[in-house]
Amino acid sequence: LISGESGAGKTWNTKQCLSYITETTQRSGGSATVSANASEASVEAKILAANPILEAFGNAKTVRNDNSSRFGRFTEVHFKSSGKIAGARIDNFLLEKSRVVRQGQGERNYHIFYQLLASSRASSFGLGDVASYGYLNQTGCSTIDGVDDRNEYEVLLQAFQDLAFSPDEVTWILELMSAVLHLGNTSFVSDGNEGSQLGNAAKTTMQWIARLLHVDQANLEFGLVHRSIEVRGTTTNIPLKPDAARDSRDALSKSIYGQLFDWLVVRINHSLQGGANPWAFLGLLDIFGFEIFEHNSFEQLCINFTNEKLQQLFIELTLKAEQEEYAREGISWTKIDYFNNKVV
Repeated sequence: LISGESGAGKTWNTKQCLSYITETTQRSGGSATVSANASEASVEAKILAANPILEAFGNAKTVRNDNSSRFGRFTEVHFKSSGKIAGARIDNFLLEKSRVVRQGQGERNYHIFYQLLASSRASSFGLGDVASYGYLNQTGCSTIDGVDDRNEYEVLLQAFQDLAFSPDEVTWILELMSAVLHLGNTSFVSDGNEGSQLGNAAKTTMQWIARLLHVDQANLEFGLVHRSIEVRGTTTNIPLKPDAARDSRDALSKSIYGQLFDWLVVRINHSLQGGANPWAFLGLLDIFGFEIFEHNSFEQLCINFTNEKLQQLFIELTLKAEQEEYAREGISWTKIDYFNNKVV
């Protein structure tokens, strides 16, 4: 269990643990298994290749941490009876989807957006510079000291290749991320009645969004400025005012991002070849850090509550249980006083 406040080094330690496990098993089991395709990455290499992908889409710069995990991750490393790694499986939970549309001052959105904008493919998706996008230009922070987003993009592409993502899959992923950025620039104005319509500048943007999402533009526009209610088989479309239409736009952006992230984990697991009933497995829990922002989302409340529960587990299994055992056995020791967060 790897826990601690934001910036304590949980993500780094998780990577070090995975590197140690893969290197140790390769040494103890001899050379890595040679696949039928000599260019195919080994299982050990694939486990490590998952990190750049998950960090690009699940990590972001916060005030306290330049590479803060904004999701929880449980990694199972599966072993054969020989002690060699057979595969792995990753479970994710509580992705901070609200960050896609809103961040605090001095923070960034998810790394993938900045990596994409720094890439040579940005223009093919109708993208410009960071300052042009409403989902990225709110906080006055678009770079991280010592981090080259273009280089990180190349690392990401290599990780996709190591995990056997097809070129079409990679293009589809980048199209979805580009569509989210364009959605953030979609503006709405009153239609003169109870509803709303696209602002003049948003009409060209909507063409790009429909193209990138491979959907009909008219249906997409209608869906953003209306909500539908179905009663006894009859559907009623209710116009949305501009503020409600912006909420609808943000909800769509968060849904696209959240579902893509879940799909990425499923796709990575497919490449990692983890079985349902491994001979044995070693589990690593990288929990997101406890953090208090100026404006805290419901997701952050869930994150902090999870951290408190995990801290309670540590207290019960180490400080409390161990000292009670010492007392029963009559062992002489210096009692350790601690704050029991059970009241929290």
